[in-house]
Formats: sequence, structure tokens, C-alpha cells
Amino acid sequence: RDEADSTSHSPPSQLPSASRREDRPEITLPPQKRLDIALGPRYERAHAYTHQLMETEARMSREAWARANDVSDLVHGEVISLRTTLLGQISEIKELQAADRRRQTVISELPRMDHRRSTETSEDNLAGVDHSPTGTGDSFAGTGYHFTGTSETCWGPYTSRATRGGWWQCID
Repeated sequence: RDEADSTSHSPPSQLPSASRREDRPEITLPPQKRLDIALGPRYERAHAYTHQLMETEARMSREAWARANDVSDLVHGEVISLRTTLLGQISEIKELQAADRRRQTVISELPRMDHRRSTETSEDNLAGVDHSPTGTGDSFAGTGYHFTGTSETCWGPYTSRATRGGWWQCID
């Protein structure tokens, strides 16, 4: 027995130190494999889930950006359309204002012209001058025609009545 005991190996009295680098075995795995071993399958699932979330967020971000661009283009087109409409309306307003100024000028001159005609008519009536459209001196009240006395002679249907100055007035 002593011989058997002497031939058997006795366990080392002390374990090798884990803090000493030369006591650790060399690992020859690639870095990715070493990470998989160190982190385990739970890490892989979490990594895959995080990767999927990032891809989903990126896709949703691209879609939102595309929608925002589409809306921006639509709004820009509407702004251009409204601007064109506005410029057309401004032009039309300017034309109407010019026509109104011309009309106001004519209206402001009418009392002066009416007074001058009244004076001339009164003088002509005293002198026996005929102002009827037919030259016959007949009255045309109720015939449906009148003399307007603006810058040109105009005849047209209307309902008439005589005014104090002897002129015919249109009644609408």
C-alpha cells in the first residue's frame, strides 16, 4: 500500500491563481463567437428585437418624411393657385376702379351739363327752336325713346316722364 500510495499522484496543495494571465488557457475563437458565448442566447433575442425596432422606426420615419413632402408640395401648389387667383382679382379690381372713376367723372359733370342744356332749351324755346327727334315738334312722352345727352346721342326703349327743365328722364 505504501507503494501504491507513493506511486499515485497527490493532488496539488494549491489551485492555480485565476488572476495570473499565464495560468488562463488561450482562447482562439473569433471575437463575434466569444461575444455570443459570453452574452448568451438571451442577448441574441434582445439584439434581434432591438434591430427590428430600429428598422421599423427608420421605415416609419422615411414614410412620414415622404408624406410630409407630399403635403408640402400640395400646399405649395395651393398657394401658387391662390396667388394667381388673387393677382387676377387685384387686376380686375383695378379695372373696376378705373371704370368707376370714369363713371364718377361723367356723373359729376351731368349737373353742369344739365344746367347748360336747361338754359339753352329755355332760350331756344323762347326763340322757337324745335328739339324733338323727328323734327316735327311733337312730344315723344310714352313713345319709349329718349335722348341721353352724354358725349354721344343714344336712343333706346324706356319709360319716361317729363322733368321741370323740359328734359325726358328714364324711369327704371
